[in-house]
Amino acid sequence: MVREKLLKMPESARRFRSGTTAMLICLVLIVGYQVSQPQKVRIERRVEPSGEGLPKRLPAVSLLLQWQKKLGLRDEQVKMLGDLDSQEKAELKPIEESLSEITSMMKSNGSPAELHMNISQIQALAKEAAEPSRRKREIVSRFSKQAWQVLESQQQSLATKLSFGSSEK
Repeated sequence: MVREKLLKMPESARRFRSGTTAMLICLVLIVGYQVSQPQKVRIERRVEPSGEGLPKRLPAVSLLLQWQKKLGLRDEQVKMLGDLDSQEKAELKPIEESLSEITSMMKSNGSPAELHMNISQIQALAKEAAEPSRRKREIVSRFSKQAWQVLESQQQSLATKLSFGSSEK
């Protein structure tokens, strides 16, 4: 009897019978199961601020001299900081000259067609600038530490607030 009904049905009606229904039910069950289960892949985004793990930089000698009134520096402190500043500038002069030579190579007065550099040329310039830059950071850091020792504890805390943008006095 079922067979007779199937034979009498038009071709389009025969497609939607028990097999199709069973397949749709299975598909709904599988999709429901997948939705109810937790995702296996989770994307976690961890953002760390870029200077969090690094030690705080001490203010430069020249900055301390600029802040002499705010910090309440005595005359002998100003004189010592001035001496440190002149020594620092004397040590930095040859390094800054070599860095300016390197950066002048990157800046050209020629036409835009001459400005094209390949990656190996850029890497060579960066490698050449790395050593003087490292030495410059070391010198500035060394003189900043020496200048920090000239300050009293109250002046150090005030200089810290000034260097990190705090408006407290």
